[in-house]
Order: sequence, then C-alpha cells, then structure tokens
Amino acid sequence: MSYVGAPETRPEMLYESLNGALDGPIAASIEASITASIAGPLDMVLFSAGGWRVGFEARGVRGARPAPTGATTNEIEALLGLPAAVARAPQVLAIKRPARDGQRGDEHDRDIIVDGPVELIGLPITAIHPLPPLLAARTRLHELRALALHPATAATAVLLLFDGEAACAD
Repeated sequence: MSYVGAPETRPEMLYESLNGALDGPIAASIEASITASIAGPLDMVLFSAGGWRVGFEARGVRGARPAPTGATTNEIEALLGLPAAVARAPQVLAIKRPARDGQRGDEHDRDIIVDGPVELIGLPITAIHPLPPLLAARTRLHELRALALHPATAATAVLLLFDGEAACAD
C-alpha cells in the first residue's frame, strides 16, 4: 500500500527536505513524528478465500457476523479473481459503500460471504510489500494491491491484500 499524493508531500520527502534546514531537538521531534506516522500498524480484516489468507483495510469493513445456515459459496472469490472454494466456516462481511441521496451509509453496505476465521489485526507497515508496477498491471487478481507476511506466523504465511471497497463496488 503506497502513499498517494504528490512526491513533495509524502512524509519521507518532507523529512528529507527539512533535514538540512533544521537541526537539534526540533529536527529530532519532526523525525520521530514522521517515522511514527509511517511505521504505525495498518488495521486489516483477514479472512480466507480461494485457499489464501486475504486482507481488506479495516476502515472499509463495517462488521462481520456468522453467515446464515447453509451458506457455503464464497461470492468474494469471483470478485477477487481467486479460485472457487467451499466455505468451511462462512462469515458475512459488511463492506462499506458511499451513501446515496439522503440515505444512511450502512444502507448501501454490501454483504459478502467469506470463509473464516475473520480476524482484525494491526499489520506492521514493514510487513507490507506493494506490488511492482509490472506485476500490478499483469495480475488477474482484481484489486490486488500488496502482499504481506503475517506477523503472528513468523513470516511464513503470505497474505494477499486487496482494495476491498473497489473490489465490492457496483
């Protein structure tokens, strides 16, 4: 997940431009602030799809609940371009979508059946590896943005990180 914006407004570029202009405690304070904003964890909702652990940024997910009895199909796999699989522990994720004319935002949430377990984790930014441009342009996985190493598995489990809001849009 890369920082979007003009290069001169990216935090690390701001620091580099200020680095020579300031010194002493002010520079140290600015460096600590910028480092904290870059290095903080990113809240992700993880679930299973197509045999992979998949993540959506948590700010795009309103909630999760058990799926209705008998729900075994994963619509999410078709949306993401992953192979179909039967859900062993189906859950419903409510994906946020923008509100429309005079209606509440949650009236437009999209409910998607995924395979559990569903978990909320703080993924360290250092564990996230954005796709190289050529791979991003050639992948058949819809809205795949990055790969990450799951911090709880001693970096042995690869996570596929998608833009959930874009993948679940109309």
